[in-house]
Amino acid sequence: MLRQLISIIISGLLVSSVIAQDEPGELVRARSSYQSQLKTAMQSCKQKVEGLDKIQSPEEKTKELNKLKVSYQQQLEFIAKSYLSKLDSMKKLPSFNRNQANAIRNEISSFEKPDPSVLPGTTPEKPAAKNTDDKTGKNEGAPKNVTPAVDEGEELDEDEIPGLKPVDGKNSETDVAGVQATTLEDAKAKNHEEIKKFNLSELKGDWIKERREFAAKRPRPENYIFTQAAFNSYVATIPEDKRELEEKRFKQLGGIKDYMCRLMERNTYPKPVSLKGGSRSSGIMVNPNYIAAKSGSRYKRLGWDSLPVNEAANILAHFAAMRLKITNVPGVSKDELKRMAAEDYLRIGMLCDWYEEYDDAVKYAKKAVEADPKIEEIVKKYMMQ
Repeated sequence: MLRQLISIIISGLLVSSVIAQDEPGELVRARSSYQSQLKTAMQSCKQKVEGLDKIQSPEEKTKELNKLKVSYQQQLEFIAKSYLSKLDSMKKLPSFNRNQANAIRNEISSFEKPDPSVLPGTTPEKPAAKNTDDKTGKNEGAPKNVTPAVDEGEELDEDEIPGLKPVDGKNSETDVAGVQATTLEDAKAKNHEEIKKFNLSELKGDWIKERREFAAKRPRPENYIFTQAAFNSYVATIPEDKRELEEKRFKQLGGIKDYMCRLMERNTYPKPVSLKGGSRSSGIMVNPNYIAAKSGSRYKRLGWDSLPVNEAANILAHFAAMRLKITNVPGVSKDELKRMAAEDYLRIGMLCDWYEEYDDAVKYAKKAVEADPKIEEIVKKYMMQ
């Protein structure tokens, strides 16, 4: 009897071992990365929804909410498509045994697309997928606290980076014209008459620096994830007459990374990029969770904190310059494109100002006015007070 019992236990352990091996490690890691991307997207969207409460105009709030819905839907579609593409590539690999290959096919057949119809923060969140196996992480819903999964330094071929477009230099004018950033609100000037006397040509980096002593504790995340909590802690420490304009600046910067991702989703940045640490990449692709830097014929996956502020500015400026060169896009006038480019340059100037790159802030502020002289008063309000 004892021998039979021991035999049953050993058999059970062997069966469990075989079952545990049915799911290849590549599948478990890919699923974990997919879930982390979903959770990060939900958290980011929720923060943006909460930020809309500060908009006074109901019409403006509705407009921004609709933009956010479109952006969130596109992001979830992108994440889901990337995951399915990864699974499709994985099932073709000859290194998996029969059970492992079946596990991958089952993952594909049982896949449920995330629901983008309800924005996080507007009503109780719906889980992105089913809750089942806590040990493998299979089809878990979204927990509250998640750190994005980024395999720092992992080297990949182009076809191993699902959902990211290789750098080929083929940019679409229609795509660029169709991507819009957060609405740039006109800023109220506290010293309007004084600002009117300023000449933008006299604006210098040191001039801005002297007027930013109040902003020493600005939250400057290296990964460009601006959180409302960090801003609230900071803004409570500055003079009251500075707070309204800082909130407007923060609103623009909070959408910078998402804006860059949408610009580069279908359009490339065909220039070399210098990364933190001194390395140089011949090309770059991005998504909301990581960047992929090209070296030779391969890409290295890195965190967003590897991208210096000046290079982020260069990328955004590249697309602003593209807007100015566009000649004919249905539904968008030349004047509208000029204004959009000017606002882009001003937004880049605010980014550089925020991160204490004052000389670059001046450069892009002046480019904004060169693109559309009608924006000069707004530039002065954001950059000169």
